[in-house]
Amino acid sequence: MVVEGGVNILVVEYGYSDDSGPSPEKQLNSDDIGRTYTVEMRNIAGTEKRLAARRLKRKDEKRRRRERDALITRDPTLYQERSKFAQQFCRAYGANKSSPDPFSLHLTNFSMESALGVCCRQKCSGFENYKIGFHSLSPTMAFPTSKLVYLSPDAQSPLLDLETDTIYVIGGLVDENVRRGASLAAANDIAIESARLPLEKFGPQGWGAANKTKSSALPINIVLSILLSYRQHKDWRKAFETNLPRRFQR
Repeated sequence: MVVEGGVNILVVEYGYSDDSGPSPEKQLNSDDIGRTYTVEMRNIAGTEKRLAARRLKRKDEKRRRRERDALITRDPTLYQERSKFAQQFCRAYGANKSSPDPFSLHLTNFSMESALGVCCRQKCSGFENYKIGFHSLSPTMAFPTSKLVYLSPDAQSPLLDLETDTIYVIGGLVDENVRRGASLAAANDIAIESARLPLEKFGPQGWGAANKTKSSALPINIVLSILLSYRQHKDWRKAFETNLPRRFQR
């Protein structure tokens, strides 16, 4: 099930539900031995069920720790990047879910069984139950290319409005070092339209070259929050002032 919305945003754990507990105790007739015996057996069965559920939970937690440790051991740098992406996506999903006018959110180039999938399940509670679209394919394979627009800080054209029949792609590159032009290159390679957030026109006062460099590394959740705010209020200045972190405005 995908969250309903007019615009599609493409961005690149395992929920556990404990038993609610035994039923409230009923007043028993002390002379009714057979009935008492039945209730006692039912309570024993309920207790065993809860204990079994807890054992399964502990087993699952150990499995997830082993998976995490294996990922860290194989490539600490890649694990750190995936971990940051997962944390950002958790926040993005939360912002979208709580919005009065949410986007239809999709995750592409993704598999639950991949290293990124393992990391997302570890970092995001209930990730497997997120009401989004999960796609193993790239955006160009999963959606009509004629409707795609890659959001890139290096694009020449500013994004001045959100079109309801357009699918916007947010690149999921997470790195300590800004990869200048990466998202624009991805769009150019497949001849897809690109656009940038209109920070030069509507950004904070004194926005300059240094700020532009910083904005190239805007987290996924910040980009989505800006778009959600604009979609609701149709005011880019308000969207930037409300959602752009101070560290990107200095």
